[in-house]
Amino acid sequence: MLLLVGRARVLRLLFLGAFATALVDCARAELPSGIIEIVRQLDEWHGKSAFWVRETARAYQTNQAPLVKLKESYIEASSVANSLIDQLKLQTASRSKISLNQYKPHFARAKTATEVLAEEGKRLLLQTTESKTRGATKAAGKAPDSGDQYAQFITDNAQKTISAAGALVDVFDRHKKAFSDLQKSEVEQVTKVLDQSRWESLETHISAALKPATSQKEK
Repeated sequence: MLLLVGRARVLRLLFLGAFATALVDCARAELPSGIIEIVRQLDEWHGKSAFWVRETARAYQTNQAPLVKLKESYIEASSVANSLIDQLKLQTASRSKISLNQYKPHFARAKTATEVLAEEGKRLLLQTTESKTRGATKAAGKAPDSGDQYAQFITDNAQKTISAAGALVDVFDRHKKAFSDLQKSEVEQVTKVLDQSRWESLETHISAALKPATSQKEK
């Protein structure tokens, strides 16, 4: 049963991620390709980072004391991301070429905060998975392998989260002229898209994660 639950969680998370990406890509299809790639990378970093807040909030909903370090790292990462987006809005308004030196402090902070967030999230979720697996397999007298699929998903996703933050440097470098090549008529649309990519607060993600559980309890 636990194996089926783990598999269902993995499939649900993968489906929701793919669906959200498809909606975003459709809405931004008319933007210049360089801008699309930069925004897509920002959104990927955001989505994978938010995953840890939501999943750990569900896993530790009765006691969130162990989540202090994870929450702090998300707040730091979101601060960096939104600061970076504000800088890109100025870049849009001036239609100027990206200078990587200007963004190096953002990239360094993003990398550090994301590594802490992903590793801490992985540790916390694997801890709950191992605990449930040990209990279930001991009762059933089976080898402890029923949580392996979800555990592997968590491990892989931690690396993908860190990679998403690290890829920002390369994406910005490849599209240094994306903003300087903008037409004046495109400035307003790009600014709106950047605003849509701002990271939500920690509380917003936690509330969204716990809402289904709260609704279920009330029924």
